[in-house]
Amino acid sequence: MSTPWSHAFKQSLKRPGFLLVLLVLFGGAVGINAATSALKLHFRKLALPLRSREGLTALPLKMGNWICVPETRTINPDEAHELQTDQYVFRDYVDLDATTSDGKPVATREEVLALDKLPRKEFYGALNQMRVKNNNAVISLAVTYYTGKVDTVPHVPERCYVADGFQPSSYDIKDLRLGDYAPGAPRNVKARFIDFEDQTTRGAQNRCVTYFFHANGRYEQDPNQVRLRLQHLTETYAYFAKIEVMTLLPSRPGIMEKDPLKEKDRAGASATMQKFLTAALPEVEKLLPDSKIFTR
Repeated sequence: MSTPWSHAFKQSLKRPGFLLVLLVLFGGAVGINAATSALKLHFRKLALPLRSREGLTALPLKMGNWICVPETRTINPDEAHELQTDQYVFRDYVDLDATTSDGKPVATREEVLALDKLPRKEFYGALNQMRVKNNNAVISLAVTYYTGKVDTVPHVPERCYVADGFQPSSYDIKDLRLGDYAPGAPRNVKARFIDFEDQTTRGAQNRCVTYFFHANGRYEQDPNQVRLRLQHLTETYAYFAKIEVMTLLPSRPGIMEKDPLKEKDRAGASATMQKFLTAALPEVEKLLPDSKIFTR
């Protein structure tokens, strides 16, 4: 039994113009598929696992002179869902080389490891005391990994810290030399360096944050460039890791933004982050996919 739609379609087939349009559309579809195959273009990206079965938790607990505080921070299910990945690590590391103003060590290896034996409240109190002795003695590391997607980069500090009541007071893009890949091959990385000041009444200490990305074999500081990098049609896979470090800054109420003391604080934080990342990045890179599989 013929329907009105099938009757109209049969009538259209009798019109040369309609047949010509069908042939053009069919030819275009065949041509696009042929071109995609011939040029080896990839509109859908495949996921790449990390190189360690343990994922990012395989990062060493000691990197250079930095030793991990014996409590890896966890997040609740809601935060994990918002993070949009199950590949992440959040840790605090203490610099065993850090000294107090009178030249004494902030903490020994044994003192850091002994934190694990303290009740939770005393644990954080002891860790804060290390920061009081030297703000740059403790650094927080956050690494998150995403793969198989070319969506907008989620959760950059400019959004997350502002949502938590902080405002950027100083913003720079720095060119960092973070060690060498091999003799004569420097690891040069552009990174975002931001100071955040607490805008609430809770009295939270200001903090300094540096972050950047490793996307399909390259370092990037701009989330938009990360997305463009992942959209390269000649590449089969897509991944990026966000590497973020944070140190607390001394509270200096009533001091102008360009005061030499604040500039000294920032310079100290920047030097600390550069020192830590020089030790940490080679270890992070060992877990990321092999850069050689990506085109340059």
